[in-house]
Amino acid sequence: MKKFVALVLVGSLGLTAVANPIEVRCTTGVGPNFGLSPALMKVFEHANATQTKYKFVPEFKPGANGLIAIKALDSHPETSIVGVGPHFLKHTIGNKLKKEDYKPVEHAGYDICTGVITNIGDTAKGLDSLEAYRGKTVNVGTVSPASPAYLTAVELSKKYGFIPKFVNFNSDDDGFQAIVADHGINFAFSPPKKYRMFKDQNPKLQLLAVHCPTRMADAQHIKTLAEYSVTLPHIFNLYMAKSSMPAERREEIGKILAHSQIETGMFKAYPHLMPPSAPTWQVDRLTEQEQFIRNAN
Repeated sequence: MKKFVALVLVGSLGLTAVANPIEVRCTTGVGPNFGLSPALMKVFEHANATQTKYKFVPEFKPGANGLIAIKALDSHPETSIVGVGPHFLKHTIGNKLKKEDYKPVEHAGYDICTGVITNIGDTAKGLDSLEAYRGKTVNVGTVSPASPAYLTAVELSKKYGFIPKFVNFNSDDDGFQAIVADHGINFAFSPPKKYRMFKDQNPKLQLLAVHCPTRMADAQHIKTLAEYSVTLPHIFNLYMAKSSMPAERREEIGKILAHSQIETGMFKAYPHLMPPSAPTWQVDRLTEQEQFIRNAN
């Protein structure tokens, strides 16, 4: 049965079955315990089981805000891809990477929707409750000046007048856990599901808004940032390859991964993931995010 499914996929994608598949290193700047890592492992397993031209090999290389993982592509530029987010653009703006040296391959988990969580303000009043903190310092847990939490805090500080003080963490979840544990952080990003899980442990937790194109299914009563007239780029994750990878190979790999993401049920298991609405998502996401990063710094 598995061989039959593989042959069907190979035919639908226009691939040729081969005895010795091309090994594709799939590098990521996070560890195996990162929230989406188990789902991505299933995607690679499915991709390997349903076609024979490529063998996808995941590699974890955390550190330096994803720069270590991105630089790993230099070793095998024509057969490697890397999962990146907004940190990629921060490195290009800082001249640590040249954006023209990389090309998008495929989305990695689509756009991510998440919640603006604080231990100040009031869930019932939403973001407008931050008016009470005008002129006061708000400690923000963030990964880097390119992270969605950073950019959101900058925009909200302009609207509500608080003074953001940024504290670096290895992940957004680490920043959220610092709020839960009362370790001096006031503002972080985490899905509404996490907020509900820890609300009893720390009753001071407040969910003020969601960073999402629409209201989230599991938090219908919580307004989006756009409903507060706060416009921000979507949070994206995507696979990139070196420009030297043949265009035909990038397209084939992208189609395989897109198919496997759907077939493994990633989007049902992770309801905070949403497909990008624009057909030119690769260019749109990179362009709008770069503009916001430049303006925020």
